[in-house]
Amino acid sequence: VNRLVEPRKLNRQAFLLYVLARAGKPDVSRSVQLFEHRLGLSLYARAFLAQSLYIIDQEDPRLQSLLSDFTSQAIVSATGTHWEEQEKDRWNWNTDTRTTAIILSTLAQIDKQNPINSNAVRWLMSNRKNGYWLSTQETAWTLMALTNWMTASGELQANYRYAIALNGKPLGAGEVNSETLRQIQTLQVDLT
Repeated sequence: VNRLVEPRKLNRQAFLLYVLARAGKPDVSRSVQLFEHRLGLSLYARAFLAQSLYIIDQEDPRLQSLLSDFTSQAIVSATGTHWEEQEKDRWNWNTDTRTTAIILSTLAQIDKQNPINSNAVRWLMSNRKNGYWLSTQETAWTLMALTNWMTASGELQANYRYAIALNGKPLGAGEVNSETLRQIQTLQVDLT
């Protein structure tokens, strides 16, 4: 880690340590060393480091420092909460949308009750262009983050009724529970 001085190389190291931890072969020594250089990491790389440390030890006190970084650097707006990198890291295919998704995924795992989480979901959903994100990296990391958030938030244990109307005219109704959650209902209205 000490030889890695360029931010893009430090960021890549954080990703590699994350992959090793996810694969069940965490490198504790290098993860702790990288934590000492965390201020040189992009926000998304700090999120990867946080996930690595969490896999190694869920009670690691260093996690609080990283979570504090995410809270203090969150940008809150009418469309939700997101994070912006100070410097672009194109070598690692990063964008602010990807950063937001990776941080959301980290928070969904480590800090499930944080109110920032649902606001980050709102921002990610509103940051699509014509119904999709701008790159495969943004799309992949966003879909993983939204899935992690749905699991952590309990969204998959749905239990509610709904009704749909257009101009006051009922179009449909139903019940959503764990058995019907994945069913798709299509409603059509003639344009005339």
